[in-house]
Amino acid sequence: ALKPRAAYADEVLDSISCITTTQLAKELSMSTQELNRRLCEMRIQYWQSGQYMLYAGYARQGFAKSRTRIHTVKDGIVLTETYLVWTERGREFIHRLLNPKFAN
Repeated sequence: ALKPRAAYADEVLDSISCITTTQLAKELSMSTQELNRRLCEMRIQYWQSGQYMLYAGYARQGFAKSRTRIHTVKDGIVLTETYLVWTERGREFIHRLLNPKFAN
């Protein structure tokens, strides 16, 4: 029963073709905070429940995925944190929006 789930996690959730917002911001020569602020101003993403999420119209484009990080804290308590990572399609989309070299 766990085999299909493990395969899904290995192949999809941990895809090496995704990059973090920090990596994307560095490619654009800006801080992560600036990139997040600009994407929020452009109504591409919003902050909810401790993570950035894409608005519905963008979420359906395959621009980003969620990943989960596990933290063990005091007394062995395990916490999880979900965060947004960008696919190659999303990376190209953001570059076209914010990088003058990619403008058509």
